[in-house]
Amino acid sequence: MTETSVIWLRVAAALYSIGLVDSVFLLTRQKEPFFRTALAAFGLGGVFHLVSMVELGLMQHQFPVTDVYQRLSLCAFLITVSFLFAYWRYKTASLSVFIFPLVFVFALIAALGNNDTVRMSEALKSSWLVAHIVFILLGYAAVLFTAIAAVLYLVQEQRLKQKKIGGGFGFRLPPLGVLDDLVSSSLSLGFVFITVGVIIIIVWASATHGMAWIGNPQVDHLGDLSGADLLASECGMEGAKGGVPCHRSTLLFGGDVDDARGNSRLMKLLVTGVNHKTAPVEVRERLAFPETSIPGALDRLRSGQGVSEVLILSTCNRVEITVATEDDADPQAALDSFLVEARGAQVYRYEGREAIHHLFRVAASLDAMVVGEPQILGQMKAAYALSKSAGAMNGILESVMSRAFSVAKRVRSETGIGQMAVSVSYAAVELARKIFGSLAGKTVMLVGSGKMSELAARHLRRSGCSHIFVTNRTHARAVEMAELFGGTAIEYGRFTGMLPEVDIVITSSGAREYVLTKEEMQRVIAARKNKPVFVIDIAVPRNVEPSVNSVDNVFLYDIDDLQGVVTSNLEGRKKEAERAERIVSEEVDRMLSRLKVQEVAPAIVGLQEQFEEIRAAEVEKLRRKPGGMTAEQLEQVDALTRAIINKIAHGPITELRRQAADPDGGHIVETIKRIFRLR
Repeated sequence: MTETSVIWLRVAAALYSIGLVDSVFLLTRQKEPFFRTALAAFGLGGVFHLVSMVELGLMQHQFPVTDVYQRLSLCAFLITVSFLFAYWRYKTASLSVFIFPLVFVFALIAALGNNDTVRMSEALKSSWLVAHIVFILLGYAAVLFTAIAAVLYLVQEQRLKQKKIGGGFGFRLPPLGVLDDLVSSSLSLGFVFITVGVIIIIVWASATHGMAWIGNPQVDHLGDLSGADLLASECGMEGAKGGVPCHRSTLLFGGDVDDARGNSRLMKLLVTGVNHKTAPVEVRERLAFPETSIPGALDRLRSGQGVSEVLILSTCNRVEITVATEDDADPQAALDSFLVEARGAQVYRYEGREAIHHLFRVAASLDAMVVGEPQILGQMKAAYALSKSAGAMNGILESVMSRAFSVAKRVRSETGIGQMAVSVSYAAVELARKIFGSLAGKTVMLVGSGKMSELAARHLRRSGCSHIFVTNRTHARAVEMAELFGGTAIEYGRFTGMLPEVDIVITSSGAREYVLTKEEMQRVIAARKNKPVFVIDIAVPRNVEPSVNSVDNVFLYDIDDLQGVVTSNLEGRKKEAERAERIVSEEVDRMLSRLKVQEVAPAIVGLQEQFEEIRAAEVEKLRRKPGGMTAEQLEQVDALTRAIINKIAHGPITELRRQAADPDGGHIVETIKRIFRLR
């Protein structure tokens, strides 16, 4: 190359580098403010590139492809021209993330293709080589991640097409929208990393071997070495190529003994009530406590003999009263009398361990009419807050309820019990999320005025959809429904023309013929540039031609498909409920162990006080003896006796704590109490 043509080419490469920066901006979603600048620089770089090639051609009087550098330069120029034409004709801005770095690398190699060698110290060469290895490995990792995300996208797309919405490979797959973003972002990131790595190795090779590294057999093997080999050879390194389970406790609070079944009875923790399984609605409505009457009911229950804590849970599906009492109290008769006198109904009862187990199951929504529904947890928290504000909860029941809320959270996070829709309208929302991920900013087209489609549209709107279009053969009805959603009424004859702007279509028209056909949806998806469309056909007879589902990126579900999703989800919730039941049982055992350790706390404190009282009395006798010890000696005796007492108490205190958590430890605890005369 001539000196001036190389200068023009280097100017072009510098301008092309701005496009490389734009690729990085694209990854951070800042393409729009920077892309126009990068495009202008890219076009200007093409102009300088053309000047370089023309000058070189005029000087050599032949087409400038006499060596590898000139061929790379020509290739970069042709790619530049092709991209600029494609962008002018089709606005294909997304290709820039690949084209900009590629052209820059080609132009950079061609611009460095002269006799000048880059000056670089040995330490700097090593640093550049390390940076090359890091960027290449990061690029390969991003490309591998892209491949995995792409495979998951295809699997999820196929499952949605086949109306199989469960998870694959033992877990629930991410939504298509999320997977699509992951594919595009990771591929772009990988391409940028690899490009930067190639640029770094070009500079390194130029500094180490001059520009003879291209096409020189003696240095060609660099391309075949791994990054570790390159680093080892550069740095002079040799040998690079060879070189306690939780036990179910039955120790009783307050010194009670085990019942015939071996179950523990907690310190008079009782649950009494009815629910949707044990009483019809007419009985439950007679038992229900109006919210304004609960404080008074709490006060009356607490005034009963031995009752220390009370919780009243009153919902449409259950009315339950939970009390904690003193050891020697028997509130069951008074409690039954209260319920019968106030409401007159038969009730169920749980005591001790069964009471804790029941409360945990209720909080985890395992005892709900619809297993997994989240409302009951909020209702229990409201009842808890009301009881706390009334001063009716400040001990064992408060500890149990606090733990119940934690158990419910664990069940939600470790199982899928609340993640699967069990109504047709919610199933539509669930499917939409599987396709788009977030529904924020999505638009809905409602065709017809069916009640179920209206309900589905309401759920979608509450889930984040930004706007709803409504069309109907009777335009007045469309206007009426649009007002319900704050949407826009569309003339029935032109609604198909609006579909390219719509992400979710819900049809429930009374038309006897198809209102959407495969050919129409093919045109819609082409106009949307293959962005997904979710079509929900709730009408009977169907409004959408079934073959629409075969169109790429169109997902069609009719009423039977949605009902199938609900049925599948109900079965899925049953399986998740089994996992949740195991979690609840495990947490009940943990709760019992904690409470039983707490139960022996008074005995431990009493033992420590008893030993300290004996020690202090003996030290005081020694202090009162005439002609006795000096103050310093007494201080030493005091410290010595404290140490002795602590060592003596350590054994029984440790045994008390250990036996408190042991299923068969009740009798041993009682024996230790009797030996030391503890209450």
